[in-house]
Amino acid sequence: MTRPLSRADRRTPREHAAADGAPRTRRTRNARLALAAALLAPALAACGAGFDAQTNNVRLPADGLRADVGDIRVLNAVLVQEGDAANVTLTIANRGTEPLTLIGVASGSTVAELSAQPEIAPGATLQVGTDVTAVLRGLDPAVQPGTYAPLTLGFDPQREVQMNATVYPADGYYATLAPTEPVVPTVQPSPATPTEPVAPPATPATGVAEGGPTPEPTG
Repeated sequence: MTRPLSRADRRTPREHAAADGAPRTRRTRNARLALAAALLAPALAACGAGFDAQTNNVRLPADGLRADVGDIRVLNAVLVQEGDAANVTLTIANRGTEPLTLIGVASGSTVAELSAQPEIAPGATLQVGTDVTAVLRGLDPAVQPGTYAPLTLGFDPQREVQMNATVYPADGYYATLAPTEPVVPTVQPSPATPTEPVAPPATPATGVAEGGPTPEPTG
């Protein structure tokens, strides 16, 4: 006695092969997804690990350089150059428990013109280039856009950060950060002191006291 063919029996050889391979394909795909998740888990955890997260240690080409010295952290140090002058732009973070005062900025032997000597409170940041300006004039000719320039920051109490800064030209994105022209003080002339008029003598000067004898003419 024959029985009718089931739906599975009516499949072609190709359909049988596809049906047999489907569970294997799904198992392979699931295994690959599990492996990818296991590899990505540490990286994703590092991204949310706070100020020292792994993503913060990656410097993008458009960013400046970073330095850590004790409780002082300097971020995104950039020199925006125009001619032989450059505007310093960076962020200083005070991670200590005592206030810091920025007292000087220099690149090699060139000392920057600081618009102020600001104090940085504990846990606070200072944006050089916005909160205070630091302009270097008479830079070494070797300092050119596309290179790195030495940079020294001086603080009170006595601290010092030595690092490099990326040099960019003052155009495009950095056009608004071009170094400012030096301020030449205007000397105002002092007002002249008016002189008192000299009164004429009460009597002609004859060499004879008033009321004295008139000298005889000599001949």
